[in-house]
Amino acid sequence: MDYIPVDHYIYQNIPVNYITFTAISTVAMCDDLVVLNNILQQGKESLINNEFKKAIHSFNKGIQLIGNKYLSGEIKDDSEMKMLLANTEEKKGNLERAAYLKRNILETRIQIFISLNQCHKVINQIENTSYVGEAWMEENGDILLQLFIDENNSMKGQTLVRYKPCTKEFNAVLQHVGELKPGKKKGVLPWTKAK
Repeated sequence: MDYIPVDHYIYQNIPVNYITFTAISTVAMCDDLVVLNNILQQGKESLINNEFKKAIHSFNKGIQLIGNKYLSGEIKDDSEMKMLLANTEEKKGNLERAAYLKRNILETRIQIFISLNQCHKVINQIENTSYVGEAWMEENGDILLQLFIDENNSMKGQTLVRYKPCTKEFNAVLQHVGELKPGKKKGVLPWTKAK
């Protein structure tokens, strides 16, 4: 599956709150990639220094963080068998072998994760598309986003999206926009530029 530009979603009449939530989730997953690569690098440095327990700890941390985000019905995953072997080697006291196996598992899962989430395409798409708009909170606590979708200085569309406090996207939107008070309007930055 290729990354579908936001304007393609709009033309297909897919709800914009779904699009916004999908964009937030995808960017968050791609942000996890930075953390995962740091953990992988720490583990590799521990391997170089023959600190196998420390390496295993790092690789376990990365494997736990990636969880099942790398899984897909399209890809056969044999890393669970390798994980069983690595855990067995660790219990036997063969820490070097266990550390190298876990490194391989984490590297494989990260590569699958990158492929599935197409992080490079997502980041390029978001950086080349600007979501300029305003946000405000109503007296009942609902957040409204009025977004203008503009790609390369060419207006693609606009929308008004309401987020009620009970929706799962509410906190992510509030975190992105920042503090809102009823009656006050605030500019909305693209998700990647707000950090």
